[in-house]
Amino acid sequence: MVETMSRVFGPMIFIQYSFSSIILCSSVYALSQMVPFSPEFIACLVYILCMFFQIFVICMSGNRVTLEFADLGPEMYNTNWFLLSINAQKHVAMMMMSSVKPIIFSCGHVAILSLESFKRLLKLSYTIYNVVQQST
Repeated sequence: MVETMSRVFGPMIFIQYSFSSIILCSSVYALSQMVPFSPEFIACLVYILCMFFQIFVICMSGNRVTLEFADLGPEMYNTNWFLLSINAQKHVAMMMMSSVKPIIFSCGHVAILSLESFKRLLKLSYTIYNVVQQST
């Protein structure tokens, strides 16, 4: 199911993530060229915060799914699965074995959707901003 979801939503999330990152870097540079606390400055700042939040929601959702599935195997083991019928025990055992492999959502096989990738994006945005700022 995860593979199907990644195949269906992966390209769209990759496009959203990539363009949001580029727009974010450009907006931060534009913000640095504005007069502080002018109406344009505040509008651009609000826009940048919305873009950060948009990317944060995508990364947080991927991180949350990964963490929830990581806890699934031990939680199934801690239930009273041994009281179930033999057929149900086999199903639970299969689910526990399949939960050993971590569920990780990626963005176009380029970035993993996690809080770590969000942190790296923030660092990358700041680095690009500094490079552009120093070159002008």
